[in-house]
Amino acid sequence: MITENPMELIVLVENTTFISSLCARHGLALLLHHKGGWVLFDTGSDQTIVENMQSLSLPLHEVSHVVISHGHYDHAGGLESVFSHASLQGIYAHPDALIPKYRQDGSFIGMRLSPGMQKLFTPITTVTEILPSVWVIPDIRVVHADDLHTDGLFVQKDTTREIDNFEDEVCVVLEHADSLTVYTGCAHRGITNTIETVLARFSKPIDLVIGGFHLRHTAFEIRQEIIKRLSSYPVAKFMVCHCTGLDAYSEMKALMGDRVSYASTGTRIHLAF
Repeated sequence: MITENPMELIVLVENTTFISSLCARHGLALLLHHKGGWVLFDTGSDQTIVENMQSLSLPLHEVSHVVISHGHYDHAGGLESVFSHASLQGIYAHPDALIPKYRQDGSFIGMRLSPGMQKLFTPITTVTEILPSVWVIPDIRVVHADDLHTDGLFVQKDTTREIDNFEDEVCVVLEHADSLTVYTGCAHRGITNTIETVLARFSKPIDLVIGGFHLRHTAFEIRQEIIKRLSSYPVAKFMVCHCTGLDAYSEMKALMGDRVSYASTGTRIHLAF
């Protein structure tokens, strides 16, 4: 189902902010105002999401749905705080997001769900429209292996730990009448792979791609190829943040100019199509 109602995206948590009343924190959380309702895409790492919503006088108690892009603490760590304040109807993520995840040094960086949250958990394994025009897309195909970002990150499989290929990663697509908006949490499976997966599914141009592009640890030469690829897609605007890295942002800005901007904590984007 396609809606033509105005929408608004609000960046609630990101590594940076230029608004003194808000708190920046490593992580990412976006709020969608959609047909009078409120949906969260990720929750940041802790209670910062609640504090920033209160500072912005946003109705936390009206948030009904939460989508978790992948099972890392800096995207799911604020779930407990949200759960204790909101009237949630559903928490959506790939089931593999619940598999324990670790850094190379052995520290735990995964997500946890309390018993109350587990009752609301809806596993996403196929393309799913969770609300009218709000789609959750799993199975991001890795066509470009140079744009897969594991960064020494591991996942627990039975009794062993393996390199995490982020098979749990999902993106969110807002479908408008003639175009799309795409949210990506970290794009560990590649921002180019994510965009191509979305384009293959919907066959519509993209007005905006917003989120982390995970290019901060990518070698310069490879990063340049990825950025050139990004510039060739039918995407009107890129709003980068979080794990993209300032070098990658600067390089994208140099190549694509006004098509690229930075989404910091407190940024608001009106989507009226």
